[in-house]
Amino acid sequence: MKIKMLLVSMLAIFVAACSPSNDENAEAEAVPAPTEQAVSAPVKPPEKAPATSAIKVTDELAELSALEAKLSKIGCFACHAVDDKRIGPSYRSIAERYRGQPVTETLVGKIIKGGGGVWGPIPMTSHPHLSAEVLTPLVDQILALPSK
Repeated sequence: MKIKMLLVSMLAIFVAACSPSNDENAEAEAVPAPTEQAVSAPVKPPEKAPATSAIKVTDELAELSALEAKLSKIGCFACHAVDDKRIGPSYRSIAERYRGQPVTETLVGKIIKGGGGVWGPIPMTSHPHLSAEVLTPLVDQILALPSK
């Protein structure tokens, strides 16, 4: 008897899980049943408008998103952010401080070797596992960030 009740319960759960949702049932009920009249052409359902986004993706936003992904992958966001000061300065602050100056090589060296005293008492941690080839284009992109 207990086994039969268990099987019936499992079957009920299975049927409930496999049955269409309420939305699908509502759509099925809203569509009239086919009639025996001949139809000359099949009726197409109305086309849905393409989805739109509230966020306007600009070239600057796309570039910033790609830069953030690269910086995140190598761990830079542990201490830095694009617009906010964390342990280290924001990337926009760095871009504003060094705008127009040829400092890419110097900053790449500071990232690899570490350093301190420029942005306050907390030193930049060294990152000897990163190469100049990887860092140079990233530093150039950071330095090219526009002011907010």
